[in-house]
Amino acid sequence: MKKNAESRNSIVSNAVSKVLRPLVRLLINLGIDFKDFSESSKRIYLEESARILKENDKEATSSALSMVSGIHRKDTSLFLKNSPVESFDLSLGASAAMAVVSEWITNPAYQDQYKKPCPLIYSHSDAEEKTFTTLSTKVVKDIRAKTVLEELLRLDLVQLKDEVISLKHEAFVPQTDFNEKMVFFSKNISEHIQAAATNVQSEEPPHFERSAFHDGLNDEDIKQIDAFVREKGMNLLKEAYRMAEELSEKNKQRDKSKTGHITLGIFLNHSKKDEEK
Repeated sequence: MKKNAESRNSIVSNAVSKVLRPLVRLLINLGIDFKDFSESSKRIYLEESARILKENDKEATSSALSMVSGIHRKDTSLFLKNSPVESFDLSLGASAAMAVVSEWITNPAYQDQYKKPCPLIYSHSDAEEKTFTTLSTKVVKDIRAKTVLEELLRLDLVQLKDEVISLKHEAFVPQTDFNEKMVFFSKNISEHIQAAATNVQSEEPPHFERSAFHDGLNDEDIKQIDAFVREKGMNLLKEAYRMAEELSEKNKQRDKSKTGHITLGIFLNHSKKDEEK
């Protein structure tokens, strides 16, 4: 039994090491040393241990936390003293700007004949006219359209010329704002890992998680595949978003208790064979 446990731990350790490698490289490049990462990891271990205890109807005492997390009781006691167990919220809500752009690129009412997002005038006296103001107000009711526009301009996602607003980047990926980039990094990676972790712990994977990989490609081949994935992948994201939007609207009318959410992600990575670990 002990040998099987050691073998299982070794398999898990090797797999997690591969997952951590690109993250550690990123941290080093960003100037985050091991001490900072260690302190952050310790807190997350304690937070998640407390959650697991609560999910199993057990009290998150100092001893229980120490047993589950493997962290010394001195640290678990300090954690309980300074951090209420009930206050954890690791979710990242989508920003108003992201919601507006998502609606803009997926709603046929705001698309041209080629299914591309149309340029929009800021506002119009005719309430039926499709404008940036009507779009923003439809999606975000508690934030002014002007504020949303200013954020999109700051992120360099739209251009404004003669009262006409055009979307510059179809995929909502900030090009220059480091804070926004890290928000998307944390949300995308955490959602993927959460789905993968659920699948690992289930006999039958409940989440779709597949990948295609191939070698023997040159730079031109990769460019061709990249263009293909960008087009097809974006179309899939649009269709999934529209389906979710339509279902969500129906639920608002029938059952307001529907609070589930989905995250669909698509990525393409390419590297040289000797860069893979």
